Amino acid sequence: MPNCAWVKLVNRYRSQLLQALTKPIMTKDPNHGRILANRYQLVGLIGQGAMGQVYKAKDMLLGGVIVAVKFISQTLLNQKMRDRFEREATICALLGEKSNHIVRVRDYGVDENDISFYVMEFLEGNSLSEIIREQSLPLPRFLNISRQISLGLQCAHKGIVIEGEQSPIIHRDIKPSNILVVQDASFGELVKILDFGIAKLIQSNSEQTHSFMGTSQELLATLWVMLTKDDIENRRISTRYNQFLFLMSPHPMVLWITALHNRQHGARWLTCYLDLKTAMGQKVIRILGESGNYRILFFALTEPQRCANVMTATIASTQRKLLLDWANASHAAMPSTQPQLSKRILKQELEKLKPKIVMKLEAVHTDYPTDISG
Repeated sequence: MPNCAWVKLVNRYRSQLLQALTKPIMTKDPNHGRILANRYQLVGLIGQGAMGQVYKAKDMLLGGVIVAVKFISQTLLNQKMRDRFEREATICALLGEKSNHIVRVRDYGVDENDISFYVMEFLEGNSLSEIIREQSLPLPRFLNISRQISLGLQCAHKGIVIEGEQSPIIHRDIKPSNILVVQDASFGELVKILDFGIAKLIQSNSEQTHSFMGTSQELLATLWVMLTKDDIENRRISTRYNQFLFLMSPHPMVLWITALHNRQHGARWLTCYLDLKTAMGQKVIRILGESGNYRILFFALTEPQRCANVMTATIASTQRKLLLDWANASHAAMPSTQPQLSKRILKQELEKLKPKIVMKLEAVHTDYPTDISG
């Protein structure tokens, strides 16, 4: 028989024993409370990745102002990666002075263990990836965030002065997780671009072009379409067709044709005119020719603030070459006062082409989305 006193003792402390046995073993971060460079007191780890760790810290020289300190990963301790890390800090420091939409770097150094670090502003907010995971963005908020991202990238593309030369910066890793949205007294929602770790510095001498850790800005043309909810739903599985018609005279003009077709609902024609004597027309036509694709954004008439669906259309290589040729030819053409006449002529040409295009589309099996470029 078991000793009754022993059983009572075990029962009495059972919960404490179970708690002690199941409690996870916590390992203390050796950096917690550490004073870095006789100035920055590390408070706690707030992020880490393949390139390194980021700590929240207090700037003791400035009365405990909160900052963020990024350390290069110890697995990357070679001279090449150190140089890249230092270049990232330099770029953010210079760009941050020019734009409110790029994270600001305040200091750079090497600690007693020969590990590189830099100090940047501490930002409390949510990444864009977290925001869009929880909810879709209303159109006004989407445009506000996009505008601020564009302003930051525009600043980077204008460049910084390196060795006496203005050198554009290409980020090369723009994605929602590298966009931080914070609340600001002046801006409301302030958008910051993070992580220039794999950015590219472009100098006029191609031999001096540097790639380093952490956007190649991909310019994409978009076609915005407003339809009824039912029509958008009916077009989700469709053959996407695109073709471009060009007229040099009386006024350089391109008719950008997109058709969505399925057997049940027939063809939906989406058209857009591009005036090649305007800066916008030239820009869009060159983006289409160089990128070779575009996005179709669908908005419901009853909910115009939300994008209901997105499709991608691919442009054939022959069409892409023509677009660039037309852009170059139109750039040198004499100005005209008859753009509307060119639009009417192109519209007539489309009406003549429609039966042939529909015949081609009806010959395609459309149980699955298909992409065709004329």
